[in-house]
Amino acid sequence: MESNVSRSGRTRFGAVLGLCLGVAVSLPAPTASANPASGPTGVTSPATAHAATASATAGRGVPVMPPAITPPSDPADVQGWLAWKQAEDLPALPHAAMLVHRLGNEARQRGDFATAVRLWRGAEELDPQALAPRLALAGHFLGRDPAQGLIEIGRIVGMSRTQFRVQHFFLSSTLYLAFSAMALATMGIALLLCWRHRHRLIHVYSELLRRRLPGRRSATWAWVVLLLPFAFGLGVAVPAVFTLALLWNYLRKNERAVFLVLAGMMVASPMAAGMFDDLSLPVRDNAPPFYSTTRVDQEPFTPERLEELAALSRVHPDNAFLAYAEGWMAQKGKRWDEAVAAYERAQSLWPRQARIPNNLGNIETLRGNGDAAEAHYKKAIELSPRWAAPRYNLGQLYTARFRYAEASEEIAQATALDFDLVRSLQARSSATSAPALAEEWLEPSVQWPAVFESTADVPSGPPPAWRPWFESRGLPVAVWTLAFAALGLVLGFLLHHQLPARICGNCGATVCRRCATRRRDQVLCVECSGLVANATTPEFGRLLLFKRRRETRKRQGMIRLIVAALVPGYGAVSFDRVVLGWILACTASLCALLLAGDTTPLPCDPRVFVDASRPWTGPALAGLGVVYFASLLGTIAWQGKARESEVGLETSTGKPVPRLKRAA
Repeated sequence: MESNVSRSGRTRFGAVLGLCLGVAVSLPAPTASANPASGPTGVTSPATAHAATASATAGRGVPVMPPAITPPSDPADVQGWLAWKQAEDLPALPHAAMLVHRLGNEARQRGDFATAVRLWRGAEELDPQALAPRLALAGHFLGRDPAQGLIEIGRIVGMSRTQFRVQHFFLSSTLYLAFSAMALATMGIALLLCWRHRHRLIHVYSELLRRRLPGRRSATWAWVVLLLPFAFGLGVAVPAVFTLALLWNYLRKNERAVFLVLAGMMVASPMAAGMFDDLSLPVRDNAPPFYSTTRVDQEPFTPERLEELAALSRVHPDNAFLAYAEGWMAQKGKRWDEAVAAYERAQSLWPRQARIPNNLGNIETLRGNGDAAEAHYKKAIELSPRWAAPRYNLGQLYTARFRYAEASEEIAQATALDFDLVRSLQARSSATSAPALAEEWLEPSVQWPAVFESTADVPSGPPPAWRPWFESRGLPVAVWTLAFAALGLVLGFLLHHQLPARICGNCGATVCRRCATRRRDQVLCVECSGLVANATTPEFGRLLLFKRRRETRKRQGMIRLIVAALVPGYGAVSFDRVVLGWILACTASLCALLLAGDTTPLPCDPRVFVDASRPWTGPALAGLGVVYFASLLGTIAWQGKARESEVGLETSTGKPVPRLKRAA
């Protein structure tokens, strides 16, 4: 009885409660004038109206839609850009990052360094693979906070360890700068050697032409014959090789080494062009094996792009890069069946690639197939035990399946392997309702072998900065170099056999057996022999020779000092220190190339290096100043030692010469 009464009471109470709720729902919403938040004119603010509308909509049982997030109107609103990036689920905003980075550069020019650093940091977050803001931060902190600057450089190094595009940029730029600096330095030293020994060839040419031409005309035509190889349009290196080959009998060992190195570089120039042709494959959209897939990981999903990759994959079914890129793009577009089919084709071509089962595990996780996802993750861990992504994903899967002990172990191992990855994924998970899964693009160790194992159907040629130079034309340069080197050696031996050129033992002028005069064990030129012949005594003749020697050395020293102040390495070359001069010339060429502007030999990814600050400008200027200072200081020191040896030579022979009495 009591149970029936209590049951009927509960029924009546539920009916009354339902009636009250129905009346409450049917009541009209309060007007704007009754809203205490309205202004004095009775107009409701947009925020209040939106809140009222949302609450009323929620009261009617209609699901509340969050407001749409649009790109910020202020380009410097980093948080707005980040919110839009997260709302659109975009991997990067390269154009926004570039814009924010330029605004940071403008703030730095105004002297607002705090704003500049904030904007550069924001550009990093907007495009994690952009190199420009990282270089800007490194250059900013190196002069103000060296410890923080070194940290930024460490981040660049860490990014370059995992990003193929950054590695490709650094390798191609380094090779381009190294080859360019060594080629310029070697050609410069070769030209300095040709200039240093020019008197030998001019004297021989003049003596041979004097048989047909008068003295002055023969000297003029000797200069014409000397400069004639440089007027054939064969660049600079080939005529320099020909001139050094003519001078082979007069060169020292280290000077002959310059000739051999320059000739070897010109003969090997086709191989250098071929190497840069291979390095251009990742940036060529129509060349195998990449076919523009190196940028897919940073592209948003579009059906047109997916169809383009699928068409290329059908045309090239054996290309694993295209199959993987198709699966990656389909996975972004949540087209699971297409993604799985593409990944399976890529897995048949790359059975040892751990990225493929990890991505398949992510797809199965999103599909709700926990067992299949776990099998894929374990296979990825087996293929790459030191990779943190599959362990983190497996930990997230265990967490969703309430296997907390195993989840903690996997996430702990992932944290030990890659703390930054786990931290970024946890930050993304806290900002969204669903946990973020780790997925990474192909590692560089897979892409580098494909660069050097493939060959482009159409060669791209040397880097654009080399194309105006004759020395970059490949095989014709090698043929012309060998031909002119052989011709120069043959002609040089014939000229040396017919009319060998020697050096005056007093002033250093060039002489031959037709114009030389022998005095004891010395060979003297016409001027020096005339001084000795006109002297009243041998001692007075010796004084005249030393006077002419001092004047000649002083004049040559002034010219050498001026040229050494303008041309780094000339002083070292003029004092037979050719290796040191080559090192100075290489350093100066490298600093000049860094200061010249564009150091990229190939069209690189805009996210890697566009509008990037150049933190090496200051060190390059300092290095150039050090090279010039060392060249000038070394020349002064060597000239001082040479002057001391000249003074010792004058005072070391015989008795002191008494000074002549002045005539009455």
